[in-house]
Amino acid sequence: MNLYFVILVIVISIYYIPITIAGLSVCHIHKIISLRSRYLVKLLKKLDFNSRRVKETKSEIFRCVQIHMEIRNVVHAFNESLGYVAASSQNACNNLMIGMCAYLIIKEDRYIYIFSIVMWTFLQWISCYSGQAVEDANELVRIELYNTTWYEMDPSLRSTFKIFQAQVSLPIRLKVKPLQALSMEHLTNVTKGAYSILMFLLRI
Repeated sequence: MNLYFVILVIVISIYYIPITIAGLSVCHIHKIISLRSRYLVKLLKKLDFNSRRVKETKSEIFRCVQIHMEIRNVVHAFNESLGYVAASSQNACNNLMIGMCAYLIIKEDRYIYIFSIVMWTFLQWISCYSGQAVEDANELVRIELYNTTWYEMDPSLRSTFKIFQAQVSLPIRLKVKPLQALSMEHLTNVTKGAYSILMFLLRI
């Protein structure tokens, strides 16, 4: 039975090679999104609804809308690029991988699998951390938008502002298909799942 565990771990490790590359690319994406979000926050801080320059202010709002749409499109394109092949790396397979490696270390003294646990846990952490950073960046934009003096704006700007407000209120999340969102909450669930699998294996 333990031999089967070793073979299964090796097979999953080979399967994880392309997923590791995809997982590390998440880190690069979240940096891009964070930079654009900070720039958007700076633009929002400069909005002056008290000004008589209505046309200029409307143009600035459109610019903010455009940047936010760029951010949303980048995230959507990246989520599509992850594909279904990465879904298992964020769900059952990762729980099994970490749980079985821990079992082999405890029961068989195969300490080489400590490296596997560290590697796959780091991959999971960087993916979830990056996903959480993207969510937090959009939340900063939302907060800054509500902190503007929108209640003093010219009536001609209200329709444009409401569209932007509705757009920003929608969450932006890094996801693996079909539905799993990457976040620190998900990392906690994966850790609990791996621990449950380890406890199950130790009892049989």
